[in-house]
Amino acid sequence: MPWEVHSRRRLINPAPPSDSVYDLLSANSSCVVHVAEEQWPPFYRYDYDLESLWWILLWACLFCVSSNDDSAHELGFRIFTYTSQPSMDRTHVMRTPPNAQIQQSIPSQLNELVHFIHGLHISLYRSYATAPNNVNGYLEGIHHQFWYGLNEMQQSVNAMGDIKLCNLE
Repeated sequence: MPWEVHSRRRLINPAPPSDSVYDLLSANSSCVVHVAEEQWPPFYRYDYDLESLWWILLWACLFCVSSNDDSAHELGFRIFTYTSQPSMDRTHVMRTPPNAQIQQSIPSQLNELVHFIHGLHISLYRSYATAPNNVNGYLEGIHHQFWYGLNEMQQSVNAMGDIKLCNLE
C-alpha cells in the first residue's frame, strides 16, 4: 500500500514560504503568492501504483531469496506489518532514499539490484516532492524513470543467472 495512503498524510509536507519571500513578492503587485495546502484525502496519483510495485520488489528481495544471513527477513518483518499505520521502519525506509538498511539487508546474490532499487526509490520520492496539486503534467517523468529502470534491472537479472528462492510455506 502506498505510504501516503497507509499513513493518511503526505510524504512531503508543503513548506510555507519564508517571510522574506512574502516581503519580496508583496513589493511587486503583479506577483501572486500561492501557498500549497495539505490535501487529505490526496488525489489519486499514478505514482501510488508505482510505489506499490516498488514495495513488492523490495518484499521479494527481502523474503524470496535463500540466504544464510537473517537480516533480510528481519528487516522485512519490521517493514511489512499488518497494522493500520505504517511501522516506524517502513516510514524510515520511505522517507530516506537511498536507505542504508536496504543495502545492508538485501541478500548478497542480489547486490546487482540494489542500485536499481535505490534509483526507483529516489524517483518516487522526487515525484512526491515535485508533484503539483493535481495530476496534470507530472506523470510522464515518473513513468519513464520506472520504465527505463525496470528494463535495465531486467538485463541485470538475466545476467545474474539462476538464484535459489526460499520456500515460502
